[in-house]
Amino acid sequence: MRELAIAAGVGALVTASPLTGDDFGPAAIAGAAVGGALFGWRNRRGLPQDTADDAAHEPTFGALPLLAWALLV
Repeated sequence: MRELAIAAGVGALVTASPLTGDDFGPAAIAGAAVGGALFGWRNRRGLPQDTADDAAHEPTFGALPLLAWALLV
């Protein structure tokens, strides 16, 4: 899930970037292409497998620093 979220975030940033122009269609295609390429590149050896220890160490929303919450708001 983390890998998909990273790729979707980067794709959204590329879509909203001023470098992709004002036309939404080509910008959305560029964002989807970059997000898909990033997802494929990061997972070229297969998706990481979750273990029981990973679930115990997952960060929660309460663990976000105060600055991150301020930026999100």
